[in-house]
Amino acid sequence: MSEKGRRRKKTKKEEEVIEPKRRRAKKGKKKEEEVVEPLEEHMEEKGKKWYIISLDCLRVLYSPVKAFQRITEEPDIKGVLLILALTLLATTGSFYANFYHINFGLSVLENIAEQIPTIGPPYNITGGFINPSEPRLITICTFNWTSGSDTVTIYGKNATDHDINETVVITLDRTFYNTSKYFKTVTMVEFSHGGDGEIQYVILGVSPEEYIPGVASNLFIPSLIQGSGGLVLSALSFFVGWFIYAGVFWLVLRGFQEEIESVGALFITMGHVFIIAPHILFGVYFGVILNVVYMSFLFASPSISLPLRAWTGVNSELYNQIVQENWSTTWSYQALNIPWPWIFQAWAALLSMVAVRFLFKTTWRKAAIIAVVANFANFLIRTFII
Repeated sequence: MSEKGRRRKKTKKEEEVIEPKRRRAKKGKKKEEEVVEPLEEHMEEKGKKWYIISLDCLRVLYSPVKAFQRITEEPDIKGVLLILALTLLATTGSFYANFYHINFGLSVLENIAEQIPTIGPPYNITGGFINPSEPRLITICTFNWTSGSDTVTIYGKNATDHDINETVVITLDRTFYNTSKYFKTVTMVEFSHGGDGEIQYVILGVSPEEYIPGVASNLFIPSLIQGSGGLVLSALSFFVGWFIYAGVFWLVLRGFQEEIESVGALFITMGHVFIIAPHILFGVYFGVILNVVYMSFLFASPSISLPLRAWTGVNSELYNQIVQENWSTTWSYQALNIPWPWIFQAWAALLSMVAVRFLFKTTWRKAAIIAVVANFANFLIRTFII
C-alpha cells in the first residue's frame, strides 16, 4: 500500500474515533442542562411565593413601591389576614400597657357596676364578692335608685368569724356611705326594693381604700375582649373599615373610568394599606402602628392609683385631678395627645396612591388625584355616618 493510501485510511479512522466522543460530550451537556435549570427555576419560584405571602405586607412600611409592585402582581388575602392578626395583637399590647400602670380601688362586687336585682322579693345579691385582705368598712354608692329613705343591708363575718350585718340608710344617689362595722367577708347584700335592671346600679367598696393592679383585676380580660377599643370592636372595625375604604376606591375609580379587572384584587391591595391606616368605629381608633405607638408611650408612663369613686365614674372631677397631677406633666402623656390618627391617615393616603399606581398601571399624577378624592370621601363617611 502506498504512503498516500495509508494516510487516507488513518485520517478516516481518526474521524471515526473522534466524532463519537464529540457526540457523547454534547449529549452529556444537554443532560446536565435538563437536570439543573428546572430545579433552579422551581426553587426561585417557590421562594418568591413565600416572600409575597409572608413579608410584603410588612415591607409596605419601609419600601412601599417595591412592596406594592409585588402585591399587585399576585394579590394574596393571607397578607391582609396577617395584618388583622397584627392589629389584634397590637390592641392586646395597648390594653395591657394601659392596665399595667393603673391600680384600681377594690370593689366588693366583681362587676364594675352591679345591677340591682329585679327578681324577688327579697331583692338581694348573694354571690360574686371579692373579700378584702383584712376586716374593713364597707362603702355603698347607688345610681338612680333611691327615693330618699331606702336601705341597703350588708351581711357577712367579722374578724372573729362571727356573723354580722348592718343596715345603711341611703338618702342621696352618687354619694358614698360607710358602715360602722368591719367586715372580713361579705355574704349577701339586701335592698329595700328592686330596680329596673337597666339604669339602676350599686357600687360596694372598702374603707380604708384597698387597691389591686389593673392587669390582675377581673376587669382586664372582659375589657380587652368586649370593652371600648377591645378585640371584638377592633376586628369589627377592621372589616367595616376595609369594606368601606376599598368600596370608596371602587366608586372613585369607576368615576375616573378606570377599568377594574378584578374587584378582589382591588380589595386585597387596599387591605394592605391597613398596616398603617387607622380605622375607626364608635369614635375609637384602631390600627397596628397606632396601637404600637400608644403602647410604647403607656409603658413609659408612671403608675397611678384610682380610688373606686374615681374609676367608676362617680366622681369624674377626682379622676381628672389624679390624671393631671400624675400624668399631665410627663413627656409620654403629652406625646399621647399628639394627633397620631391624622398623621397615620396621611401616610395611608400616600400608600393608597402607590397601590393605585401599580394596580392600574396609571400615572403618578392620576394615582395621586384618585387617592386624594377617595381618602377625602372615606373621611366624610367616617365622620358623618360611622
